[in-house]
Amino acid sequence: MTTSNRKILIVEDDDSVFEMMEMVLSERHAIVRAKDGEEALSAVLSQKPDLVLLDIGIPKIDGLKVTETLRGDAATSHIPILIITGNDDSEKRISAFNLGADDFLGKPFKAKELAARVSSKIRRIEEAQSEPEVLVCGNLKAKPQNMEVRIADHLVSLSVLEFNLLKHFLTNPNRIISREELLKVVWNGAMVGERTIDTHMVSLRKHLKGFDHQIATVYSAGYILKPNDSG
Repeated sequence: MTTSNRKILIVEDDDSVFEMMEMVLSERHAIVRAKDGEEALSAVLSQKPDLVLLDIGIPKIDGLKVTETLRGDAATSHIPILIITGNDDSEKRISAFNLGADDFLGKPFKAKELAARVSSKIRRIEEAQSEPEVLVCGNLKAKPQNMEVRIADHLVSLSVLEFNLLKHFLTNPNRIISREELLKVVWNGAMVGERTIDTHMVSLRKHLKGFDHQIATVYSAGYILKPNDSG
């Protein structure tokens, strides 16, 4: 499937906003619409979109709950979610990222910005489909396409953010990775503080019990993935 025929679900109850988005995106993509959270969850299961553009302030089930539901279901957890919210809604943006959203677009937005954000997400989809089926590090195996992680054949449950953190370390072993790099790669440059990054790192480490490697803190520099027996 090429970038010209991806299926995009737009979850937006405002007709004028939807019509603008459809006009911008329909030339290159197949567009599906949902007007509220219930329709959105139903459409994801029936239409199997490649990307979801999700307004937070939708009726019945809000966008945060929809995000949480999609991320909690193995059948939908891999679908990228671009959150649409007001530019001054920083708390909801942070909440959306913590629930597993991939990016955000602040209202009001311009057509060129919408097109650029969607193109970026589509590129990442295609990059993910071309990456290795399994990432192996010591006794850990990770499958990026369904976010499955096993340590010595024991299944490990990770959130989307935790998996994306782990994947970045697995593809960059034995290299110091700064918090700024993690912010750019995992949080897409969202306005979150170092404490948020550190909190997710603590949670990730707790889930990796039995892993024969460690994600060690490098004082004033960041983190590094290395074998447990490294000095």
